Amino acid sequence: MRTRFIVSLLMVIALAFSIVSTASADTGATGSGNTFDPSKMTQADKDALAAKIKLVDSFMKTLAGKVSPDSVVTYQLAVGAGYQEPNNSDYNDYCGPAASQVALSARTSSVPTLKAVAKAEYTVPYPPGPCSTGCGTNIGWVKNVLNTDLNTSYYVNGAASSQTQFSSWLIWDIESGWSLITLLSTKGMPGWTVIADHYVATYQIIVNGATLNTLGYVDTASITAGHSGSYFNSSINPGTFWDWITNKKGYGQVW
Repeated sequence: MRTRFIVSLLMVIALAFSIVSTASADTGATGSGNTFDPSKMTQADKDALAAKIKLVDSFMKTLAGKVSPDSVVTYQLAVGAGYQEPNNSDYNDYCGPAASQVALSARTSSVPTLKAVAKAEYTVPYPPGPCSTGCGTNIGWVKNVLNTDLNTSYYVNGAASSQTQFSSWLIWDIESGWSLITLLSTKGMPGWTVIADHYVATYQIIVNGATLNTLGYVDTASITAGHSGSYFNSSINPGTFWDWITNKKGYGQVW
């Protein structure tokens, strides 16, 4: 494997920052709990998503003809290893804030505490404790907090319409140095003994041109939440990962 150097990458990233609108003053109300409802997005957020999709589609076309045995490249973000949710049932619904910490750590060493992120993302319940309804974190607030804490407008909310589109979003983000966060279902995921709605942050891809060969994600869940698997999970088949995403009704991405 070799490292691909994209001459225009810095220019492309700069363009991304220029076309994506600044974080809107919405309430983040794009669903309840760990869900995403595109119909509740503000027009500004819809415009930002459309602009970013157009940019990524153009970028992917430049990679389409670069498939060869010598073009297999690994991209890996230096995300933190210490953002696992406490092994305490009071924190079972804190995967959103924990995934946010992972994504933030790819860009800064000044990562807020889990409780601070949960408070900013209006995680239910807050403070940590038992929860019966509306549990979890609204995906709109995840996007807002990432943009605010990183002083950027890079992140948008969206729900990829296909595995191909999701792969393009992931390739764009990781190659540009940003972690993509996605909602999915734990059904079939390694290390899980229960089925639940869940957030994970991505940190690694292996690509061949525009083709996503494998990906890696961080699972912050604890044993009390029903997870006894690994924190870092690599070499995941994209089709398998997409199945986990689409197993979740009301899935969405922060990318």
